[in-house]
Amino acid sequence: MTWHRKDYREDRFRDGLILALVHSGVCVCAQAESGEYLFVANMHKSWQFNQDTDPVDTEIFGEDLGQRLKLAKRRVLESKKTEEFEIHIANDGFFQIVIDLVGGAYGEPLILTMIKDISEERHREQVLKNLLRELSHRSKNLLAIVLSLASQTARGQSDLASFLKIFRGRIFSLSASQDLVTDMSWSGAGFHDLVENQVKKYFPDDITRVKVKGDDPVLTPNAATHVGLALHELIVNLASRDAQNGGAVSAVIDCWVLPNEEGVDETHITWRESANSGALQPEFTNVFSEPMLQRIIPASVSGSAEIDMDGDTVSYSLVFPSAENRFN
Repeated sequence: MTWHRKDYREDRFRDGLILALVHSGVCVCAQAESGEYLFVANMHKSWQFNQDTDPVDTEIFGEDLGQRLKLAKRRVLESKKTEEFEIHIANDGFFQIVIDLVGGAYGEPLILTMIKDISEERHREQVLKNLLRELSHRSKNLLAIVLSLASQTARGQSDLASFLKIFRGRIFSLSASQDLVTDMSWSGAGFHDLVENQVKKYFPDDITRVKVKGDDPVLTPNAATHVGLALHELIVNLASRDAQNGGAVSAVIDCWVLPNEEGVDETHITWRESANSGALQPEFTNVFSEPMLQRIIPASVSGSAEIDMDGDTVSYSLVFPSAENRFN
C-alpha cells in the first residue's frame, strides 16, 4: 500500500525516496520503453559495468541472463503484467528479480527491474530442511532404541510392575541425554554433563558419590544416547547396592582420549565402583544390565567393553573410536 497527501507534489518525495532506496539494499534499474537505461541503484557486486558509457543488459548481466532479461522486459511491455523469477549465481547466492511497468513523468512507460539478494532466506530454508530431515532420522533411531529397550527389558521381568519401573528409568536416561544434545543444537553432549544428569536422579543430595576425572569430550548424539544408557545401568546398580549397604558404596569414572597402536584416537571410559569392608558382594540387580553393557552399547558405538567383579569392586570399561566425539 502507498499513500501521500493529494495537495503535495510527488516530485518533492524524489530525494527522500532515492535515499531510502539506496539504504534498502534492493537493486533498482529504470529503463525507457526503448531499453535505454535511465537509473541504476544498488547494483550487486556480481554485475558491474562501465559507468562512463550507457549500459545495456548483456554488458551488465552477461549474455545469457542479459538476453533473458531483455525478453522478459519485452513481455512486460506487451502484456502490462509483472514478471518475477529467481536465479542462482555460483559463489554469489540467490536473487529474486521482479520486472514491472510504471508511468513516467509525461506518461511514457518506465520499465523497473528490481533485484533482491535472497541468499540468506534460501540458506535459512535449507538449514530448516536439513534440521527437519535430521529430526526425522533421529526420531526413527530413538523409536528403534525404545522398541529394543522395551523388548529386552520385558525378557528379564516376571511382572508388569517390575517391567514398568525399569523401563521408565531407561526412558528417563534417553530423555536426559536428548535434552543435553538438544541444548547443544544437536551437535552432541559433554561427557561430564552426561554423567551429572544421570547421577542427580539417583543421588540428588550427593552427586559427588560418583566422581568424574579426565577429559570432557563432546560425544556425538549417537554416542551420548548409548553412553548415557550405560551410565544409567551402572548408576542404578550402584544405587541399589548402596541402599543394601547403608550408603557404603561409591564410584569413580575416568574418561581419556588416547591414541591406539595405529595412532587413531579412542575414547576410554572406565567405571570403578568400591564399597567399605563388610559390604555385600556386587551383582547386577537386573539381568538385562550385563548384556546391555557388554554387547548392545559397545556395538552401537563401534567399540568394545569389559565388566569385572572382584571382591567388593565393580569395574567396567568402554572403548570406542573418537570419531564418536569432538572436543569443546
